[in-house]
Amino acid sequence: MQFFVVILLLLRFQAAPTPIHPGENLTGEITSTNPQPEYSLTVNAPESIVVQLLPLSDSAPRFRIIDLSGFVLGEGAPREGETIITAAAVLPSAGTYRILVEGVIGTQYVISAGVGEIIPPPTPLVIADRVSASVETAAPVKRYILHGDGVLFFSVTAESAAAAPVITIYNSEGDVIALVGSAVQGITLRLPFSSAGYVIMIAHGGSSGIERYSLCAELANSTPCPAYEPPPEATAEPAGTPAPTLIPADACVIQPSGVVVNMRRQPTLTAEVMIQLPVEVTAPVLGVSPDGIWWLIDYQDFTGWVSSTVTTTIGNCQSVQTVFPN
Repeated sequence: MQFFVVILLLLRFQAAPTPIHPGENLTGEITSTNPQPEYSLTVNAPESIVVQLLPLSDSAPRFRIIDLSGFVLGEGAPREGETIITAAAVLPSAGTYRILVEGVIGTQYVISAGVGEIIPPPTPLVIADRVSASVETAAPVKRYILHGDGVLFFSVTAESAAAAPVITIYNSEGDVIALVGSAVQGITLRLPFSSAGYVIMIAHGGSSGIERYSLCAELANSTPCPAYEPPPEATAEPAGTPAPTLIPADACVIQPSGVVVNMRRQPTLTAEVMIQLPVEVTAPVLGVSPDGIWWLIDYQDFTGWVSSTVTTTIGNCQSVQTVFPN
């Protein structure tokens, strides 16, 4: 009898994941019978996503975006001055992913998941040719394809330990053969010969800024890669950096979160880019999209949309009106 009761209790706490679809808003609650609400999101191709959670009670929960193996792809946590908890993640392959919500029992919330840009096709890597590039929240992933007639040595180095990307290497069947988290600043891997080659994905690791890296591949007993040289430290502010704008006490404005931000004609990552906002500028907010993910702003005689995932708000933003895109 006791064994039967234990089984019932385990089943009670293992609620099936709730499917969530892109653009859908779902209400939820952390309860004693469901202390860690779980959602499942299925994609048909590698994509980037933005998950947002709006607390409806005093306590603010947090959430994790994970793959089926339990690897954490993104985390959302409360931040001072922000009412919506946001996290972006790169889903490296087609399949189903999980979103786990954690917090105080009795916490109510609204959660949404928006699919971003489809990950572009991989860029071929040239043996012994060092490549330097970067990923950021607005462009969170780059992919490369690597071929070599023999054993390969592949290395990646992040410029900053505080802003290192996530590195994933796939074989020709799409299986993950190496996964390096953002806590590792650099690594060298020995890859056996494969006639089909390898795909390397560099994904934003979740820092607040741009994550720069350098990578190179060489064949065993052949021309080595050029040595990695760290970039020189900046000694002065770039010329022409816009001065911060004075903000009225009752205004709501946005500022880029350490990255250059695209202003788009519509509130979607596939819409036309009208202009870019430099890191240190501010712009007044005219409205917010119905899903709460995009701000409608005015900047340099342009009116358009910027994503809340790459901006921070300043001032009184509680009463910003909802604007429905044309």
